[in-house]
Amino acid sequence: MHKDTRIILTVVSSRELPKLNELVQQEDEKAFMIIGQVNEVRGRGFSSSKRYL
Repeated sequence: MHKDTRIILTVVSSRELPKLNELVQQEDEKAFMIIGQVNEVRGRGFSSSKRYL
């Protein structure tokens, strides 16, 4: 479309996904969402080391 567009990239838990979907639909019924499973997230705000017991 060659138009400037704002995007949001976020990581949420599977429990949070229905609420996020509801909020997005309330804001923009035509919103385009890509939803996929993520195995690992690194960076500010996320723990880089995991301890499994």
